[in-house]
Amino acid sequence: MIEVYLIITGLIFFAWLMVLVRQTQQGLRADDTPATRSIIPVNLVEADEAVVVAEARGRVVYANDLARDWFGVNGGTPNLHLMAQMVQPSDTLHDLFADAGHASFRLGPRRIDAVSHAIPGTEGRKMVVVMREMTATSLPAYADFDPLRALSIIHDISQATGTGLDLNAAVDAILRSIRQVIKYDEAEVTLWDPDAESLRPIRRQRAIPASTRLVQDDQAAMVYELGEGYSGWIAMYRQPLLIEDVTTRTDVLPKAFQSDMHSYVGVPLVINQDLVGTLELTDRARNAFSQRDVSLLQAVAGQVAASLQAAHMYHNQTVRVSELRGLQQIAEAMVQLSEPYELYGQLTQRIASLIDTELCGVLLYDDEDEVFRSQPPFYGVPDALIEHYQLTLVPDTELYTIWHHLPWWFTNDPNSPLVQAMGFDDLRSAMGINSMALVPMISGARRIGLLLVINKHNQQDFDEDDMRTLMSFASQAAIVTENARLYLDEQRRSRELGGLQQIAQAIGVLRSPSELYSQITARIASLMDVEMCGVLLYEPGEHVLASQQPFFGLDDESVNFYHVPSAPGSAVARLWQRQNTWFSNNLRDDPDVRETDLAELALQVGIQKTVIAALVVGGNRLGVIQVANRLDGTDFVADDVRLLSIFAGQAAILIDNARLYREMQRRTHEAEGLRAVTEIASQVAPLSETMEQVVIAIANLLASHIVAVSLVDEKSGKLVVHPEHVWGIDLEEPHYFDAYAPGFERSVFVSRRPFMSNSLHDDHRVLDIYQDIIAEWDIYNTIQVPLVIQDRSIGELTVANKTPGEYYTGNDLQLMLGLAPQVAAMVDRMRLYEATDQDLHKRVQELDALSRVSHELSQTLELDRMLDVIRQEALRSTSATAVSVVLLVDQEDWPAADEPLIDRRYGETQELTELTPLERQAVVSHEVLSVPDYDAHELDPLPNQARSALVVPISLEDSPVGLIHLYSKAAATFDQRVINFVLALTDQATVAIGNARRYQQQLEVNRQLRVRAERMGRLSELGELFRQGASLADTLKQVAESVQETVGFNIVLISVVDEREQVLRRTAHAGLPEAVFQEVQATAPPLEQARSVMQAQYKISGSYFLPAEGTEALTAELPTVQMVESRSRHGARAWDPEDLMLVPLYGARGRWLGLMSVDDPRSGRRPSRD
Repeated sequence: MIEVYLIITGLIFFAWLMVLVRQTQQGLRADDTPATRSIIPVNLVEADEAVVVAEARGRVVYANDLARDWFGVNGGTPNLHLMAQMVQPSDTLHDLFADAGHASFRLGPRRIDAVSHAIPGTEGRKMVVVMREMTATSLPAYADFDPLRALSIIHDISQATGTGLDLNAAVDAILRSIRQVIKYDEAEVTLWDPDAESLRPIRRQRAIPASTRLVQDDQAAMVYELGEGYSGWIAMYRQPLLIEDVTTRTDVLPKAFQSDMHSYVGVPLVINQDLVGTLELTDRARNAFSQRDVSLLQAVAGQVAASLQAAHMYHNQTVRVSELRGLQQIAEAMVQLSEPYELYGQLTQRIASLIDTELCGVLLYDDEDEVFRSQPPFYGVPDALIEHYQLTLVPDTELYTIWHHLPWWFTNDPNSPLVQAMGFDDLRSAMGINSMALVPMISGARRIGLLLVINKHNQQDFDEDDMRTLMSFASQAAIVTENARLYLDEQRRSRELGGLQQIAQAIGVLRSPSELYSQITARIASLMDVEMCGVLLYEPGEHVLASQQPFFGLDDESVNFYHVPSAPGSAVARLWQRQNTWFSNNLRDDPDVRETDLAELALQVGIQKTVIAALVVGGNRLGVIQVANRLDGTDFVADDVRLLSIFAGQAAILIDNARLYREMQRRTHEAEGLRAVTEIASQVAPLSETMEQVVIAIANLLASHIVAVSLVDEKSGKLVVHPEHVWGIDLEEPHYFDAYAPGFERSVFVSRRPFMSNSLHDDHRVLDIYQDIIAEWDIYNTIQVPLVIQDRSIGELTVANKTPGEYYTGNDLQLMLGLAPQVAAMVDRMRLYEATDQDLHKRVQELDALSRVSHELSQTLELDRMLDVIRQEALRSTSATAVSVVLLVDQEDWPAADEPLIDRRYGETQELTELTPLERQAVVSHEVLSVPDYDAHELDPLPNQARSALVVPISLEDSPVGLIHLYSKAAATFDQRVINFVLALTDQATVAIGNARRYQQQLEVNRQLRVRAERMGRLSELGELFRQGASLADTLKQVAESVQETVGFNIVLISVVDEREQVLRRTAHAGLPEAVFQEVQATAPPLEQARSVMQAQYKISGSYFLPAEGTEALTAELPTVQMVESRSRHGARAWDPEDLMLVPLYGARGRWLGLMSVDDPRSGRRPSRD
């Protein structure tokens, strides 16, 4: 059965295969059979479209001949990237090949309308772009709009512009016609300015309430440069622009994005290849405009451009006629009037009428003060509101830019920053400012002022046409204003020359300042018709403007009262130091001086209105000249200020000449004074006599109440003011200044820099060391200069307290610097003269003595010998009856700080066993004490035969270590020369004592090293003794003796801990008698009792020291024996017999083994924690 089934299946398959082959052969024969249907003829025209085919990846696979011709392929292979570079904008071609769409672009001189289609295929999608050139006679091939609607719009535009050529009306008609077929929210029409190469909007029409749209009022935003924003893009490429959603288009952006605008369409307005402007529509909805709308706008763009051009030309012609008529009226005003006030009135009235504004005025520019000043009258506002108005020109402001760089400026925003900065507060409250325009007035090449207009009637806005008209009027007004200025200048010069002539006549009274001020103030008051006039000169010392007598119109009492504070940087200082003039017609309420002393003082003397002008000569401001209160009660004006400024310049010269005259007199006086000082200084006389005459001459020369000469003490280095070197102060004894005090390096003496101050109590430069003498002598101003001879500073020359009401000046300082060398030379010469032969002999003798002491000091370290040599040399080189040198114990061993103790005395040991009161006082005070005569001194003489004495303390490292005491049976034996010599000896003694101490310290160090070596040897011996089987008692005995020998305690007691009995067993000692030791051994103090005294507060290193003071309660029950009866030394560190020194002995792991007690140190001192 299976075989039959397989055979049947094979037959069926074979039959099917035969049928399939037959059908295939018949199909092939049918394809080869030619078609027999007839061909229908059609009318074909030559295609005018360019076709480009590209694959999805951008490779161009086909371009027809027209496309190759347009893109300049010339038989080569087309390249999409190179083709896109020839298109403007270049991204348009890429966008067409990226997706199906419709776009317009420029290809060289051609305007191209293109459509792209996507064709799917087995090898991927291909893009076919069909392009057609747009000509003036052809509409876009793919436009979908009703031509009848376009014709209707063109008809409406032609009819509207035919009835009238008003530009605004024409634009309104155009936009109204377009809105009938294209719905929009806002439309804008711009005109092309070929000179500026920019677009300027001439009309904006809103189809929605203004509150729903952000309106941009900045004038800079009203201009579109080429390529700037949508309008600039259309102007650059001369192509329509359709944006269905502005938020998704990034290749071109609006100039100022409006949050409610989402759709945009715009077309260029072109006539004969010339750009006229743009027509642009916006809508708040997305996709509000389509290509159909673009086609419609392009269809009517030609008629719109022609209508706008005609209306614009008509508008410009009308403006020119209006300008010419206005210029003619202004010229007539210039011919008919001569008085400036009437001329400005007519000028502003006619301009306001021509421009149709509520206010018009002229602001003239003052080059010197850099301000604009109003020129009354202003049309439309009372004179009272603007007659004193002025506007300061500040760099880097909007007004500065307008003045220097712009032909005109206007705003229709009442909140504009410049409107606020103009400062028309009174004007704004009176009439309100809605719009404003400023046009510079130019005469020749110079800008002379601003023409100001405010508020067009019927609340209309200013526009560019108004500005062009105003520029024409401003040019003519500049001529009128310049003529008026020349007329006023002629009158002003006549008045000024007459005034200057009168003021110059006052030159004959230069010798008398009061007569000069009287002549100047009376003449200026008469010339300016004022009640008051005066001169206020600046006094830098007190920082005030002081009125000078006489003050025209004020009595002398008021003049003395009228002194105006003018501290640097204050409001008053700024009025006259930073500007040449200032005036106010209401001092009480003037913001510049309302809260200053000027307003308060002026009102108190009757000044209500005032003008001040700075007195300036060669850049130096001497003060001010002030006039006040016009006789007719009227306000001061800018001309009054200018006139006073001119008079002030002449008056300043006269005042300065008077000052120079007085300066010449002063210099003559100074020359006479210098000659007198030179004569006195050249005399051969004792220094004290010569110095007295010199200081008196200096006091007269500098009109000072105090003169002092301070000279350096060559031995001590201190600066000394002797009573005979001072004039004006009763000085009983010399006054010393420590030249080594902190801060004294800034003194005149050390720094060699002069010092001048007219307010010592407030001067932070004054050194602390001078404060006491300033307070004591009541010094309020001073000059100090150094006295230098041969590059060596020897003192200071000081003058103080100049005549009341006057201050020291730089001239006084220069005079002092000229006097100082003469005084220094005189002092040096007088000192040489005082060094007589006897003085020279004594000086040589003293120098020999010091030389011998120095030689001895270099030969020996024996302190006793050195101090005795010093004593002998002091006795030999002075007139002393006897000399004693005392060596003191260490200061820490004194019973008290004011109770020094003698260690040793060399010389006069029988007469002087203790310190004398004079010696004790010198040591405690660290000062050299001299008693010229015991008969007149409070201290009793010691020894009794002494009549005069000198004690000089010896200090080492600021601690007193000794003294040298000289006494004589004669009075007044020890002068300054002897004191200086003994001071030199004390220096040698200090060196000797220091050397001796250092030598002893070195010996002590050697001794300690030796003891340490011996101690190590004894320890070795003790170890050997213990190894040989010595008992504990014998070993501890050896330890106690070693401690006694090496540590320095005379008594040593060692106790051993008995742990079973909890007591201390006295086991070994050194330094105790055997009977005493046996008595001590009989007592075994408890361990707890021993622990109770070993408290942390008494611990020193590993030992415990219990001083006798304050430990009585702890040691009262201790079984002790007292071997020392009294202290061996004095002072706080002296060992007390009741002192207790314990040294606990510990074994391994801190086990307490015993206790060592020591007493009677050989040094006699308590241990220190150091």
